Amino acid sequence: MLGLLSESEAQEVEQVAAAYPEVKAELNAMEDALSQYALARGIPMPAELPERIVLRWETLDKKSPAAPPAAPPKTDSGGSPVLPILAVLLLAALGGLLYFWFQNSDLEDNLNQAQANLQQLQDDCDNVRDTLNQTTLQLAILRSEGNETYIMRGLEDKNPGAVANVYYNNQTQNTYLDIRELPAPPQGQQYQLWGIGANGVQSLGVFDIPSGSGPVFLPVPYLPEIDVFAVSLEPAGGSPTPTEVHLMSPTG
Repeated sequence: MLGLLSESEAQEVEQVAAAYPEVKAELNAMEDALSQYALARGIPMPAELPERIVLRWETLDKKSPAAPPAAPPKTDSGGSPVLPILAVLLLAALGGLLYFWFQNSDLEDNLNQAQANLQQLQDDCDNVRDTLNQTTLQLAILRSEGNETYIMRGLEDKNPGAVANVYYNNQTQNTYLDIRELPAPPQGQQYQLWGIGANGVQSLGVFDIPSGSGPVFLPVPYLPEIDVFAVSLEPAGGSPTPTEVHLMSPTG
């Protein structure tokens, strides 16, 4: 059976198959079933298997007599040994094949599962690292000497529940935007941050709302001598002057 039997066992099976067409048909059906099972499990068939099957059946065809075959040898008790021999050989071959395919499939499944688990652990580690880096940066910003916090709140007639902070530092010349509560802008529009001070109203650029959970401090341009910060809703890409203010920090 597919090279799993010894030469003498294979010869016995061939003799029996040559003498009994129904046995030959059963062998053929079993090999077809095993091949279909292997394909269903996603296990590739050995490259030499088709050639091996063809050669064996050609050998059986050549050995098959034109006349009715001679009766197989009798056992001491006078009964035919065909069924016991065939059952043992077929069970041994079938067991070997199934064991091989199951083992191969299980190993592949275990390897795929291990790779998936490893990738998940790597992703988790990356997320933890990113969160730690972001938290460390936020803590450093909040603890920086000279840091000032501007709390912008939504205007009652525009965006009453919106809240965003600006961390502004004249010493380090850094500015960060912390969006605490702000709905996504309508399609084709963006929010724009403004600074108001000695130099008038100046743009600090448009921004997108960060995805995911947890606070994210967005770095924005630093402009000197800013007293008030505001957020307006503008066409995508921004405007040279604010057209629709939604949030503003208190004036001094």
